[in-house]
Amino acid sequence: MWATTSDDSSSSPLMTLEAYPSEESMTEEDRIKMNRLALRNKGCDLVIACERAGPAQDGRCYTMGGIDMNAKDLIAPLHQI
Repeated sequence: MWATTSDDSSSSPLMTLEAYPSEESMTEEDRIKMNRLALRNKGCDLVIACERAGPAQDGRCYTMGGIDMNAKDLIAPLHQI
């Protein structure tokens, strides 16, 4: 967790900013934490991924120049949630 904000110290955070490593670098703990984002009622209401690439037909993510972002360990597998 990088940053958390709330309207008072006794309540749950209004917003939490989290970052995840690329798929090749993820630990089982990272995967469990990321998958909790998708849980109904206990997960989050909104996930925002800035400049997020999605997988191509072959399942790999590429830059506009055709560089394989998975091979270079540049992208977290957020498309899995």
